[in-house]
Amino acid sequence: MAALNMLGRVLGFTLQNILPVMAVLLLVTLVLAAVYLWKETRFQEKALAPFPCPERHWLQGTMDLKRIKKHPEHVLEHMTEMVQRFPRCFQQWIGPFRGGLMVVHPELAKEVLKTIEPKSRSYEYLRPWLGDGLLLSKDEKWRRNRRLLTPAFHFEILRPYVRIYNQATDVFMEKMSRSFAQKGKAVEITKHVSLLTLDIILQCAFSHNIDCQRVGDKHPYVGAVYAMTQLIMSRTRNPWMMHLWPMYRLTSEGREFVKLYNLVHQQADDIIKARRQVLEKEGREKMGRGSR
Repeated sequence: MAALNMLGRVLGFTLQNILPVMAVLLLVTLVLAAVYLWKETRFQEKALAPFPCPERHWLQGTMDLKRIKKHPEHVLEHMTEMVQRFPRCFQQWIGPFRGGLMVVHPELAKEVLKTIEPKSRSYEYLRPWLGDGLLLSKDEKWRRNRRLLTPAFHFEILRPYVRIYNQATDVFMEKMSRSFAQKGKAVEITKHVSLLTLDIILQCAFSHNIDCQRVGDKHPYVGAVYAMTQLIMSRTRNPWMMHLWPMYRLTSEGREFVKLYNLVHQQADDIIKARRQVLEKEGREKMGRGSR
């Protein structure tokens, strides 16, 4: 306090006359934030008014956020119940300020998916991790990215990779047979299928094999991806942190997320760097053979 008063005297003010100014600035900020949230909520309510809406709690919205925080699997139960009640579409509110339209009928989903309109703001949680690529870009940048990537998925381009698909699938089936088939019980395969997908992508795009299907989340990259996914889902269940990235970074989860995406980016950079070196070496060898 004494140091602050001394600094104030040097700069020509005292703590007594700056505190009221700070209080007024804080009050103005809070009022502006409240006005923004009110206008944004009213805009969403007006836009969503033509569509059916489940019971909406003034604080939690249409979802039981307390229960979901303790039991994340309740999200699936909630969505199943909503689809049975509203088979085409319905309003979904997370907290008091964040509303959206959940489209569940295939024909409606088709109309939405074929547009190039900007993605939901919920996708912004992925931007620090995935950047402004095909998933998150929009308008002309999306069109450019799409034009660049489409030829890479032509059937003739993919044909040489069928061997990799088969090898990765053999590993997947061997895991299923060894670990689950003999037990005769239902099993959640999402994690195993995602590892299969990652295995194929790494081998096809980068000629990089980390045996991720067998190693699983013990590998730093895989473990970081899983942890980030859980943190993103946790953030979607917290309406107060949904769109406040500067504030989110100050929380323990936000700091952990930053740490993880830095690790993932470093791993990806290392893989790309190694692949580039291999290609450059192969190019020099071809040029050397051609000059003989």
